[in-house]
Amino acid sequence: MAWLFRFNHILAVPFSGSAAAGARLIGLVPIDFTLDAWSKTLESGNFLKSLWKFVRTALGTIIIMTCLTLAAYARYKEETAFERRTFYIYYLIFIMLPRGTSQYERTHGHPYVYPLACL
Repeated sequence: MAWLFRFNHILAVPFSGSAAAGARLIGLVPIDFTLDAWSKTLESGNFLKSLWKFVRTALGTIIIMTCLTLAAYARYKEETAFERRTFYIYYLIFIMLPRGTSQYERTHGHPYVYPLACL
């Protein structure tokens, strides 16, 4: 239950005046209510860029999870229940194979090494 107070404090700080925030006087409710912090944040292009990256990541995650669920369904069902099962399985295996140089390798001149690959 203590996390609710912390979360409320995080929400109260941007709605408070700068003098109250600088003096650390903010408790559960904002002091000297103002929207100046939010107007400066929204005027900056960085916030909108970050928001767009978040939306792209969330949509990409939803699409990938949907594709993985459908692939798992194709793998799970038998050939009699799912007619083109063998074709889909071979197709999924084929698209997992490496396809030559990546964009990273063309740009940086060496292949990307995954940080946990040596464990």
